[in-house]
Amino acid sequence: MASTPDYTILHAPRISEAKFAAILRDGRSPAYPDAPACYRAAVARGVDPAVLLAIFRKESSYGRAGRARGNRSWGNLRRSPDYPTVNAFVKYPSWSAGASDAARLLAIYGRNQIRKGKNTSTVQTMPYVWAPASDGNGPDRYGDQLARWIKGWSRSE
Repeated sequence: MASTPDYTILHAPRISEAKFAAILRDGRSPAYPDAPACYRAAVARGVDPAVLLAIFRKESSYGRAGRARGNRSWGNLRRSPDYPTVNAFVKYPSWSAGASDAARLLAIYGRNQIRKGKNTSTVQTMPYVWAPASDGNGPDRYGDQLARWIKGWSRSE
């Protein structure tokens, strides 16, 4: 059982656009100039922007670490119907394109349509497919971290 709360992926925004941008700014994210477009990309898909932001933090320290720096990826995605894969990961032309594609995929997770019979609709259940242990991730810790950040951001509004 998770030690922290759980949050659904598909949800009305739990944080404002201004808070979203402030978190990116304070995190020294290279995506900060595109914050409004990134936030709106999540909202347009019905994805809580706080979920997208938490994944971005977990996967790449807001785009400052790992492959995301060069790929402009919000979730270190490996496949996309619209963008090329370079060295096993999708490469985006902009941070807002990366956010939009991550939101597209998260919406599929949120509707439990990623794997037949598998619940992936929350931050505690989606890591088992999004960031499996076979990729070197600890799914329980992954979901707990996302939930803690979302809870903290939501409280501070």
